[in-house]
Order: sequence, then C-alpha cells, then structure tokens
Amino acid sequence: MVRSFVRARAALSPFAAIFALLALACVARADEPAPSTSAASNGETDDARFGRLKAEGDRALAEKRLMDAIKAYKAAREIREDPLIAGRMGLAISYFDDPRAFEAAAMMLYHAVRDAAGVSTQEKDAFFAAYKRMRKLVCKLAISTNDANARIDLGEGFKPRYSDFFTFVKRGKGEAIAKLDGREDIRKTWDCTGDQDIEIKFEFPPAETAPAKTITVVEKGKEAVKIVHVPISVENPITTSSKNRLSILFGPNVVFGVAPSPAYGLSISGAYKLGNWSAMLGARGAYAFGPIEGNTIDAFSFTGMVGPCYRERWFSVYVFGSMNIVKWIPTTPIPVDFNIPLRVMPGIGIGARGTYSLSNKIGLYGGGDVTILPSDVELELTSQDGLAQVWNGAQFLLSVSLGLELGR
Repeated sequence: MVRSFVRARAALSPFAAIFALLALACVARADEPAPSTSAASNGETDDARFGRLKAEGDRALAEKRLMDAIKAYKAAREIREDPLIAGRMGLAISYFDDPRAFEAAAMMLYHAVRDAAGVSTQEKDAFFAAYKRMRKLVCKLAISTNDANARIDLGEGFKPRYSDFFTFVKRGKGEAIAKLDGREDIRKTWDCTGDQDIEIKFEFPPAETAPAKTITVVEKGKEAVKIVHVPISVENPITTSSKNRLSILFGPNVVFGVAPSPAYGLSISGAYKLGNWSAMLGARGAYAFGPIEGNTIDAFSFTGMVGPCYRERWFSVYVFGSMNIVKWIPTTPIPVDFNIPLRVMPGIGIGARGTYSLSNKIGLYGGGDVTILPSDVELELTSQDGLAQVWNGAQFLLSVSLGLELGR
C-alpha cells in the first residue's frame, strides 16, 4: 500500500492544487463535520457503517483515488476516532503539495505516530516518514493561558479553543487572540519558518477589586437603621516604603587566618539600596590573643571593604574589594633590637548572609565571607641578624558575623 502511495503522488496531475482545496473543504482542520460518502442503510449499526467506510477508503487508496479515500476516511472518523484511519487519511492528504493541506496532514499523522498505528512495520514507517516530511513544512504552536475560561481564536480555518492546547500551523505569520469576559482581548503574533516549536502564553491581569459594599439592615420593630460596612480583603496589605534606601548592619564577628587562634571583634557596614542591588561599604576589627608559637604576641586585624550586593527576599550575596591591616602586638617586653612588623595587604572577596525580619525596620542577620590575599599571612621578627619567621598562615581570611540590620 505504501508503494502505491508513492506511485500515486508521482501520477498527480497539474490540478493537484484544486484537489487539495477540495480536501481542505472536507477535513477543515480535522474539526468540522462533513457528509458521509455513502448513505447508511436502514438498521445499519455504527460499527457496521464504520467498517464499510474504512473498507471503501482502503479500496480507493489501492486504486489511487485519493479524494474518494479522503472522503470515506473522514466519514468514518465522524463515527469514532481511530489512529489508523487518521494516519491513512493524513498520508493521503500529504501527497497534495498545497500549504493549506499541510496543517491537517501533520495533525493526523502526529496521532498515528503517537499511538503507533499501522498494520505492518512498513505502514508505521510510512506514517513516520510522512510526519517528518510534513513537520518540516509546518510549526507546532503551543498555546497556554493563566485562566481556564479564556477562549483562543487563531483565525480563519480554526475553531476557537479553550485553555491549553497545541496545533500545527503553516509557514508564515499569524495572530492568536485570547478573549475573556470582562477583560480586554490580548493579541499575539507568530512567524513560522517551518520545523519550529512556538510557544505563546497569555497572561490576563487580575480582575479589579470591587469597592467596599454597603449593606443596609433594617431591624423589625425598630426605626433605627444600621449601616454595616463590609470590607474587601486586599492582598499583601503590608508594604515596604521605597524611601528606606539606607540600611546599617552591625554586630560581633570572628576572623580566622590572622593568627593561629580566632580573632574576635566587631563589624559594621552600610548599604544604599537600588532595587534588589545595593552599594556596600563596611569595616571590621578583630583581636586574637596569643601566645603565637610560644611568643607572647597578640594579633590585631582591620579590614575596610566596598562592593556591590544583590538581595532576593531574605538572602543576600556580595563581592568586595578590601584593604587589610594585620598588626602584631607584644604583650611582654622584648629585646630592643627586635621590630614587630605591620602588614598591609589588598584583597578581594565574596560573601553571603541571611536575614530574619523582626519588623519592617529591624532584622537579625547572620553570614560569612572569604577574602583572598596576594600572599600568605606571616609573622616575622626582624633583628640585626636578619629575619626570623615565627608563624605562617594561609593566603585567605575567613570571617563569620551576626547582628542587627536597621532600616530594612
């Protein structure tokens, strides 16, 4: 049967376009009903009529009478949907080289391929090959809306549809119109170049909130009239003022990396907000108690930082450039010929923090950051005899902090 399809296509006359128009009138996007090719005899059941029409279509295909086959198969599909009938009908329509027939053929062949219709492997392969050929000539248009009651109109030749669905459209530009009672129509266009998946989503805005209703209640036996005001609930009644652009964060922090033991101190920073982004400026100081490798020396660190910050609800992430000062402080007298060094190092870092809201103005925060330095943090004591390395740290500083955030 498949080989006869190929021979039939090669034998189509120059008037194939006219036949295609007739086919379109019959299938009408596979949605509109059409009359049967044969009148049902008295007492003929639907199953018997379906079998008779299917046989008529098969005979017409075998005899290369494609139009008769299409009419018979269409009448059979009016009784019930069948993927095998859809596949054979779509295959017959696909041989008419008319763009207006490609949409219907693609949809019928899609159902046949999806349901693995076909009495033989050869016929299944023919359905699949025809579907791929049609797919290159049309686009799959998927429509979705945020309201199940929205009616979608795709223009001439398409029946209006509701909610989410897909169909096939021929090459070229088209327009989809979404309609919903009480709302303005939404129009969106597409441009199909063939073998594309096009998605169009219609988003209707929320319905306008009705004003508060006034209900008049008259109690029996009394002249007094009670006026009851029924408030209408409003979503998200608590708003944050856009004037609160400046926020300040302060609290204790712990710094690791300036000495063998942690350094404890305070941190403070300010941020100027521009939407979800903000510019951050901050400083922190921390003190680590010795001894350091047996030497009665403490360590003090100070860091100044500046950089951008991005915030999404309760979570923030930021990057920064910093200037870091590490000073080692002797806690007992040391020989006069020794000098305690001071290290000044630039750095870059990244950090993150989370915030728990106590009110619109105050919140608790906790977070941490890592600063990368150009060299290791080293404690070296210098004397007239040269350098003596006392302690060697890493090339980064780790800070953990928590505290209050004001002016959120």
